[in-house]
Amino acid sequence: MLSAAAQDQAVIWDARTGQERFRFEGRPADDPWQPGERYVLTISQSISVWNTETGAQVALIGLPAPMRGARWLADGRFLTWGDDGYLTVWQFK
Repeated sequence: MLSAAAQDQAVIWDARTGQERFRFEGRPADDPWQPGERYVLTISQSISVWNTETGAQVALIGLPAPMRGARWLADGRFLTWGDDGYLTVWQFK
């Protein structure tokens, strides 16, 4: 389970125990879970991809304009949009 936390952070919780598993920088994306639920997206001044099994940040994408949103697509790519008026599709492997 993923929730937003204070100070622009996202938290993954263990649904069985109610314990916090990982805390990530950035707010959860609009559709944060990658198909298969191995990765989540967070948004701050950049876009981050986090491994939900290890808690490791596996990608950090700095962008020229503030981001407004991001979401995973069914094929494993993700879409971002921001103040610059662009939609960008990213390939993630």
